[in-house]
Amino acid sequence: MLEIRPSSQTYGRGLATRAVAMVPLIAIGLFSGNGSSVSPVVRWVIVSAGVLIGVVAIGMMITRVQLTLGSIRVRRLIGTEKEIPRGQVGYGILIQQYEQFANMVAPLLILVDSSRRKLLQLSGQVYAAGDLNALAQAVGIANFDVIAAPVTPKLVDQRHPKVLSIWERRPFLIAFLVVGAVVVLVILFAVLSGTG
Repeated sequence: MLEIRPSSQTYGRGLATRAVAMVPLIAIGLFSGNGSSVSPVVRWVIVSAGVLIGVVAIGMMITRVQLTLGSIRVRRLIGTEKEIPRGQVGYGILIQQYEQFANMVAPLLILVDSSRRKLLQLSGQVYAAGDLNALAQAVGIANFDVIAAPVTPKLVDQRHPKVLSIWERRPFLIAFLVVGAVVVLVILFAVLSGTG
């Protein structure tokens, strides 16, 4: 049996550093007084965005992966344990140098079923590279695509279509949609506040 957990050193260098960058935004949102040039709507949006990002990141975080003879057990920080039968894994992708938008270059491990449905994705932003390599070797499936060269989500999508989520394949489109939605909400709130 093999068990891997998030690496505090790896996590601290990557995601946690960016999460700390949200603290000033939330502080500005919470502690801007009435005399501030920051409007209440902008404060509300900043605080809400920071809290939402934190809650989603914590809720989605995988805290433990166990490989047994018959299954792969995945435990999230919030929620129940998910069990993936080893026979359900069709193939795996191990990327040694994944270059994702706004993230440090890190490994990425993806396990997929025979219908190209993603079963598990573990990032080197959270897990140590050695742990991801050990898990890939221990899974031992015949169809493992190991990509040693640096690759971007676009290149992964060309090689393994639609295995990555839309968030990863089109980060600028998603960012544009989120910013657009925030702008529409701010304008709508300003119009409704002005008529009341």
